[in-house]
Amino acid sequence: MQAGMLCFVFLLLTACAFSPLDKAIESGDWYLLGKLDGERGALAKSEKDVSLLAERAGKSAKYDLYDAGYHAGNRMYCNVHNAYNIGLSGSPYRGVCDYHSDASLFRTEWQRGHDTHQYGKGVDRDF
Repeated sequence: MQAGMLCFVFLLLTACAFSPLDKAIESGDWYLLGKLDGERGALAKSEKDVSLLAERAGKSAKYDLYDAGYHAGNRMYCNVHNAYNIGLSGSPYRGVCDYHSDASLFRTEWQRGHDTHQYGKGVDRDF
């Protein structure tokens, strides 16, 4: 019984040890990797970077799929309705929305959220 429980705990811990990014790389799901990068506001990986990740995982790289996924995720991230909450979370803005048509509004809303986040860190909440 205890051996079964230890095995279960081990499986649970190892299943949680890998992030969605790691899982995408290990499975060779380049579209998903790109989408995840885009959704989190990361800079796009270069073709060389994707090739190195693929090589380490023993998979073949498909940069066109990564790029398509990245642009899909980036469109979601760069939705101006998300900008305030992204800033409020304290996440840095890396300029990944600057080529979108509403880039200045996105940056303004992100900055408003980020300023609120920064202000909140300095406020004594114990009244």
